[in-house]
Amino acid sequence: MNNKENQIKSFFIKSTRIISVLIISLGIASCSSDMYAEPELTNNEIYGLWTDTIKTTEGRYVYNLTFRPNGTFLSTTLGLGFYDKQEENEMSFYSDEQGNYVQSARNIYFLSKNTTEWDAFKNQPPVSNDTSKVIFESCSYEIIIDTLTLKYISYPADAPELTTRKYIRKTQQPD
Repeated sequence: MNNKENQIKSFFIKSTRIISVLIISLGIASCSSDMYAEPELTNNEIYGLWTDTIKTTEGRYVYNLTFRPNGTFLSTTLGLGFYDKQEENEMSFYSDEQGNYVQSARNIYFLSKNTTEWDAFKNQPPVSNDTSKVIFESCSYEIIIDTLTLKYISYPADAPELTTRKYIRKTQQPD
């Protein structure tokens, strides 16, 4: 009987060790996945209208970016005073991108569903096209007080370039 008791005791100790190793492994695995989780997101800080204005020697660009609580966005570019005999605030051209965005704590993914363009030089009505394209590629963002900074990849001369644009909050939409 002594031998049988030793076998049971040995089995019990081995089983306890295996269970202990499994419990510790599960505990470590669950902690490590939390380490890489993004902080909890409060979406309402980005909702509303954001604007950036850039003056050049030819005219002025006004970039507007609107985030809505339903996950849609509107990105517009206005060109003012670019053509001869135009007043400083007269619209020279216009384009917009409308679509959906998905936001995480550090990144925003923009998918444009519709593009509209108009140019005073062409003297034609605006042209609107359904699209399905990513804009502001690989976009990260940061909000500090009323400044939204986007960092994304653009292609100004067919070569990727990291671009930074800073928008100022104009209005905030309710949740």
